[in-house]
Amino acid sequence: MAYNDVKDGMFIHVSCCSYENLRIDVFLAQLPLRLSRSQLKRVCTKIVRNKKEAKLSHTLSYKDELQVSLERILPEEEDVVEEASQAGELDIVYEDASILVLNKAKSTLVHPGPGHSEQSIAQMVLHKLSGFSNEDLLHRRAGIVHRLDRDTTGTLLVAKTAEVHSILSRQFAERLVQKQYLAVVKRCPPKESETIHVQLARHRIQRKKYTIVQEGGKSSTTEYHVLFSKNNHSVLLFKPHTGRTHQIRVVAQSLGCPIVGDDLYSRKSGDFPDHTLQLHAYSLSFYNPEDILKVFLRNKREEKKSLSGLARRYQWKRLRYQSPVPQEMQELFLTIGFDSTELEKILSPSDEDFQEYPQDQQKER
Repeated sequence: MAYNDVKDGMFIHVSCCSYENLRIDVFLAQLPLRLSRSQLKRVCTKIVRNKKEAKLSHTLSYKDELQVSLERILPEEEDVVEEASQAGELDIVYEDASILVLNKAKSTLVHPGPGHSEQSIAQMVLHKLSGFSNEDLLHRRAGIVHRLDRDTTGTLLVAKTAEVHSILSRQFAERLVQKQYLAVVKRCPPKESETIHVQLARHRIQRKKYTIVQEGGKSSTTEYHVLFSKNNHSVLLFKPHTGRTHQIRVVAQSLGCPIVGDDLYSRKSGDFPDHTLQLHAYSLSFYNPEDILKVFLRNKREEKKSLSGLARRYQWKRLRYQSPVPQEMQELFLTIGFDSTELEKILSPSDEDFQEYPQDQQKER
C-alpha cells in the first residue's frame, strides 16, 4: 500500500488479497490513516476497484485492487474532541486497561454539538484519560465506539486505545455486538415478537426525523419481543441488528406503538405527559478485544480474516455489561403494573443463546 499525508490530499493504491466480504469503508477505516467512516464520506472523491468505479458501501472480493482518491482534510473537519476543562461525572459500570463501560444519563450529549454548551461524554472521557499518551484517540472520537441519542439512557462503550477502538469498531461493523434495549411504548404491537427489515432515510421535510422508505435508504434490521402489556401500554425488548440513527424509535412508531415521551415521533402521552423518552440501552455483549489483539500479535495474517470465523476457531468468550434501569423508567413500570424483579433473569442469556446477526438483509417490509 502506498499513500502520502492525508492532510495534503491522498491517493491510495492497495491490494486487498484477504479482505473478502468487508465493506470498502470499513476496510479503509482500519488503515493507519486516522480516518473514521464519517470522515471518509466527506473526503473520498473517487474509488476505483479493479479498474471500475466503486462506492464506499461496496463489498470487497478476493484479490481486489483499490485506488482511492481523498481530498485534503481541513482542520475544522477533523473528528477532534476537545478535553473538558474540568472533570465531569461519569457513571462507570466497568473499567480495565482496554475499555470503559459507562451508564449514560438522560439529557447528556455523547459528542459536543453546535448550540449545546454543556459538557459531552466525549469531553469528560478525554479529561479522565488525559494521563494516557495516546493522541490517536483524539481522532477516534475520544474512543467512543457507538452513539446513543441525547435522551436515551444506558450502556455506552469506550475504547482506551486506538487498537482496541479498531477491534470494537470492526465488531460493530460485522454485526457481532449484541444490543438489548428496553422501551415503554403506547399500545401493544400486533405480534408477540417479530424481526423487521426496512430502509430508513432522513425525512424530506422534517430534517430532524427519519422515516421508512421503499428505496434509496439505509437497510435496517430490528428484532422486538413483548415483555408485558396492560392498560394500553407495553414494555418491549428491542434487539437492533443494525445501528441506524433513530432506528428503534422509527420502528416503534411504524408498529403504531411510539415510545412514551418521544416528542419527535409522537404526540405527548395523555397518561404520562411529563415523561421524557423511555428508551434504555440495557446491555451490550461483544468479544473481548484483548483476546483478539493477542491472536493478531501472534499472527498478523489473522487480522485480515472475518472476526466471526476467528471467534469460532479460537472460541473467544463474550463480555456482557448492563446498566441499571433508570429511576423514571422503574417508576413507570410500577405505574403500568409491570413487575421488573424478574427482568435480570429474562434478559441475561448465556453464551449459547447468542446468534451472530447475518450481514445480508432479508426481504424488507
